[in-house]
Amino acid sequence: MEITDLSVELAILKTTSFSSRRSDAPTQQVGPIEFYFTSNQVGSGQLHNISVSNNSKSPISLKRLGFRIDSRPRLLLENGYQSWSPVRRCTPYDRRPTRRFHPLMATGCYHANAGSAGTKISGDQLLIWEQDNGQGGVCCFLDSKVHLSSIEVGSDSAKTNESQEAEIWAWALMDRISISPGQLIQLDPLWISVGDTGKIYSEAAQLWGDQANARLDKPSPATPEKPGWCSWYQYWWKISPDQIRHNLAIARDHSMKLFVLDDGYQDQVGDWLVPNERWSKLGSRIGDVADDIRSAGLTPGIWTAPFLVGKKSQIAKSHPEWIIRAKRGAYPLPIVYNPLGWNGWVYGLDTTQEPVLDHIRETFSQLTELGYNYHKIDFCYAGTMPGRRALDGKMTRAQALRAGLEAVRQGIGESSYLLGCGCPFGPAVGVVDAMRVSPDVSPWWNPTLLKWPSYPDSAPSAINSVRASVLRSPLHRRLFVNDPDCVLLRSSKNRLDPNQRKVVLEMAAGTGGFVVLSDNLGLYGSNEWELLDEIRALGNGLDTKLDIDDPFSQTVTVSSSAANLKINWGEDPGIPLNGPGWHLDGVSGHSGPWSSLKTRE
Repeated sequence: MEITDLSVELAILKTTSFSSRRSDAPTQQVGPIEFYFTSNQVGSGQLHNISVSNNSKSPISLKRLGFRIDSRPRLLLENGYQSWSPVRRCTPYDRRPTRRFHPLMATGCYHANAGSAGTKISGDQLLIWEQDNGQGGVCCFLDSKVHLSSIEVGSDSAKTNESQEAEIWAWALMDRISISPGQLIQLDPLWISVGDTGKIYSEAAQLWGDQANARLDKPSPATPEKPGWCSWYQYWWKISPDQIRHNLAIARDHSMKLFVLDDGYQDQVGDWLVPNERWSKLGSRIGDVADDIRSAGLTPGIWTAPFLVGKKSQIAKSHPEWIIRAKRGAYPLPIVYNPLGWNGWVYGLDTTQEPVLDHIRETFSQLTELGYNYHKIDFCYAGTMPGRRALDGKMTRAQALRAGLEAVRQGIGESSYLLGCGCPFGPAVGVVDAMRVSPDVSPWWNPTLLKWPSYPDSAPSAINSVRASVLRSPLHRRLFVNDPDCVLLRSSKNRLDPNQRKVVLEMAAGTGGFVVLSDNLGLYGSNEWELLDEIRALGNGLDTKLDIDDPFSQTVTVSSSAANLKINWGEDPGIPLNGPGWHLDGVSGHSGPWSSLKTRE
């Protein structure tokens, strides 16, 4: 596949566009921008190193730069830029146009380029597709240190049927960065290939991880043999010290390894060192929990959302200048509204400001000194939400998020384990050790009312956790350790039936072996512990690089060095959850969805 066309979009009052067919020359001018290409064969595909310069006499503001790919896709793997973004198999014409009417709070959360929601289908940074001839195609920006990126599929027509050919454009999102006359900017490298779909998917992930210096040297902190525990899906934001101690004793007795205090201990979002009244009235400090966990022989872990601040937090009150502002207006940019656990509106920190980075470093240094050396950082997409920042025109959103993530890493040190969640993948590779790759699992199979219309695939539910974790499995041990979210085995306060609970457990084991329970362990009987023992018997051979035979087949097989995970998908246009997409189906002899995890011979 070749790059056939080039496009430049500048932010001059309204968007000003220039486009041109690509020539065979290594340099080419499009409007005021000069493109410089160096291309060579890498593996099965072509690697394009591209830089641009301002060939005019005045500074210009770059909005985005585009590269048209010569291919006509039949099926796509939509893949948004962060953990909870849509991950689904679809046609190029299933664009869900009602997404256009969603607020920025939703589109900016799920898409690197919020403006394309509902008009294009995107693979943010990485797009996998299948052509009419059955060959697979892949386009991947192999890093995100310079900019976010999105490979978009659509047409200029408003039609959503096959009468209009779908085009593929790879976009470098430059976020109105200013480029001076003669200044040169090196874009993140772009790799394009065709071939066997599963193989080029794994190859793209490997090249991406190599280019971005993925952190892959640490053992997983939670395994099938020694699983972890998290407070969230049993106790939500009402977790108490007594509930922690109750589960810690059982986890110790069953040789568990990781123990994570999740959301609900803090007084306000952003004030991570201050316990709420439920904790302080009992005389409990945040560091006491870490001491108890370590004394029990487990690894202490803690949840935070480092780039969020609640409206009532001490940080928001004392440093309103640290908050990201809306693009139009001086008011704080609203990112999340949570009246139950977070007392209302939550805003984002501007990580282009050095005092903000100093605050993040100091906060995480103190949490580490309290004894926590496993950090689950959540809602990280706040660092890339479109808004006004202090260094607009000088830093892209990717660079802003990267600066914030590096401040967290500097605060916790190299030896601590860092898990990203709700996090754009690109800027995090090379900083995090593990990454959530799915929406929240939740104790229900299908999405409930907790969803944005047109985004059912991103709503909290077990089916969405399974789908995303399976379809993103080749990222495991190439970019980071994949976190498929928690396993819920309890029979009470859980709408998952026994077969669905088994599917979630087998999926977690078969997509990298990162197994973390989130139940009141006191509710477990012999059935639950025996189910865990079956997975434990597989050992740690599940935590290897993973390959997916064909992400578009009806039965998807994920292979590790120790086992094969088979997930039976069925196609049913009548299911509102997926439209013309896909769902886990049942088979003869089973009453519900099924998976099959078997040791490789």
